[in-house]
Amino acid sequence: IQASSPKVVLGKLFRWTKVGGDPCNPKAGCTLEWALGKTGWPSDVQQGLIAVVKGSSPTTISITSGLGGSKGPTWTGWMTWGKYQPKFEMNTVAAWPSGQYEPASLWTYESGSTKYNLIKVRKCGNWGGWTEVLQKPAPVLSTAPQLVLETGPEPMNLGVLPIVACIEE
Repeated sequence: IQASSPKVVLGKLFRWTKVGGDPCNPKAGCTLEWALGKTGWPSDVQQGLIAVVKGSSPTTISITSGLGGSKGPTWTGWMTWGKYQPKFEMNTVAAWPSGQYEPASLWTYESGSTKYNLIKVRKCGNWGGWTEVLQKPAPVLSTAPQLVLETGPEPMNLGVLPIVACIEE
């Protein structure tokens, strides 16, 4: 599965140039809980994602740089790293050589009209994520059709007894 590329990126981008260059170290404080706390995502979403990570198997995706000609979308979102001290960048872009794909575990959580995507890059253990706006279908307003009995030139509503007359000629 190819990761979809988040569309909303504000401010200056941090260029992620080497996967595994400074891997996320939980002993140094680079943990899931710490990372989610940096995102600004609602606390119920953070708790929901922690529960999803602890209680379900992730989907495997590939993230890539698209810079320099790769056909896949360039991964962008927030990212953590840090062997000795945890670090976090809200606006990160994958900027490694074109054609380099990195496997990652993906968990998702939906709240309201937002889908929250959480990844853990397999090579380095870095946590990352992005959001997507969910396109909810418009509600279908269903009304029962009005049934009409045709009795000739004038329609007659069902439930009304017609007047029947026999005419002899």
